[in-house]
Amino acid sequence: MIPMRLREMKSCPEHQQVVIVLEDDGGQRKLAIAVDPGEGSRLLRSMRHPSGAHPIYDFVDEALRACQVTPRVVLEYAPGDGLASSVSLSSPGGEVSVTCYPSDAIALAQRRISPST
Repeated sequence: MIPMRLREMKSCPEHQQVVIVLEDDGGQRKLAIAVDPGEGSRLLRSMRHPSGAHPIYDFVDEALRACQVTPRVVLEYAPGDGLASSVSLSSPGGEVSVTCYPSDAIALAQRRISPST
């Protein structure tokens, strides 16, 4: 597993997609992910509101805190299927993995790094 952080987001009008670029801590490895505009828009909105003004992400943050759950975001390449993402939730009762869109997993990870509170 390679820990990565969000480096940048770019719009590609030609392909009508948003490109999310992640990089490792040393800046030596990069991962570019193309997502549809709706996914990219959700991620961008969550990043534009670091003060906690995004209702669904605020709700998820509070639910995780209330349940004493620690999330871990996993992005994994599945040959033939593309990029799969999940959030692994660890709590005192055990661990469960929930699949999600890559942009939502990245938004959750970004909010955990830069919490609004």
